[in-house]
Amino acid sequence: MRRSYLFTSIIAAAVLVLSSVVASAQTGQLRGSVQLVGADGKPAPVAGAIIDVYRMDVSGEYHTKTDKKGEWVFAGLPFIGHYVVSVSAPGASPWARGEIRAGKEIPVRD
Repeated sequence: MRRSYLFTSIIAAAVLVLSSVVASAQTGQLRGSVQLVGADGKPAPVAGAIIDVYRMDVSGEYHTKTDKKGEWVFAGLPFIGHYVVSVSAPGASPWARGEIRAGKEIPVRD
């Protein structure tokens, strides 16, 4: 009887661990950087650029700004979705790209 409970507990723990690994593998991140090419021809990071990510297959939108290095990240996005990434910053032309999937690096230079 005691062995039965021990065996059942071990199997339940293994199922929980495996299901959490599978669930975490189904999400990814979108990350990128925004740079503005100056008059000297050298790119410089853009702090405070507005990043909008829209999910196209179901309703969903995410918003953030770049940090002082011009970098941004959205973590925990489902791999299954298709996204549109839109970037806007003072002194730069608006930029957008569609059919993006989670797990991609998206550099933007203007």
